Amino acid sequence: MKRCLLLLTALTVATGMASATTLCTSLVTLQDYITTGTCQSGSNLFVFASDSWTPNGPSVNNGTTFSITPSDVDVTVIDNADGFGLRFASVLFNVVNTQLKAGGLNYTLTYSLNGSAPYITGASAAVNGLSANGSSSITINKNEMDAEDESNFVQLGLNANSTSANSAFLPSVQNINISESIQLTSPAGTQNNAISFTSFDNSWNVPEPFSLVLMGSGLALIGLARLRPRSRR
Repeated sequence: MKRCLLLLTALTVATGMASATTLCTSLVTLQDYITTGTCQSGSNLFVFASDSWTPNGPSVNNGTTFSITPSDVDVTVIDNADGFGLRFASVLFNVVNTQLKAGGLNYTLTYSLNGSAPYITGASAAVNGLSANGSSSITINKNEMDAEDESNFVQLGLNANSTSANSAFLPSVQNINISESIQLTSPAGTQNNAISFTSFDNSWNVPEPFSLVLMGSGLALIGLARLRPRSRR
């Protein structure tokens, strides 16, 4: 009886802990993610610190400040057969070109991903679309680092001419730190220009169940080969 009560108590505590984690699907803006700190998508956790969105210097040099705040960025969850991750989208800003500095609008976005198992085998990023007049452009440099092994470092670069990039993690990883340098630029001129990243995706791939079976079989064969006694000469 006591064992049943202890088991019931443990299950209740575990359920309470699981329910205490906010679901990412309940959050809307990047500010929501930063305020919440940690949210769950399936068995994966995304962690955002208070300084996850950092402007790199003032954007306007005519006495007024122009910036994109975390409340201006919508975040939605990616969860499909191709992988899981987050999609970021900004609102459209109309900016007078002469107000912009040469470097445009620069921001750094950082957060971390904790997977359910060490089976994250690849990363990808893609700009879904741009809304801009004239020759405005966007550049996103995506850096990913395995939190357990900092030597496993991948950089994915995106710009207006290359709208997608991907890379694989070998070996597969579980905890990843993500850092993205986002730059929105507009040419000098007198006309107004509309600048935004309509959306860009961060997604991570997991192998299919059959691939996991093959992976496990390969590891088992390697283990058997190591255990096999060596022949005497």
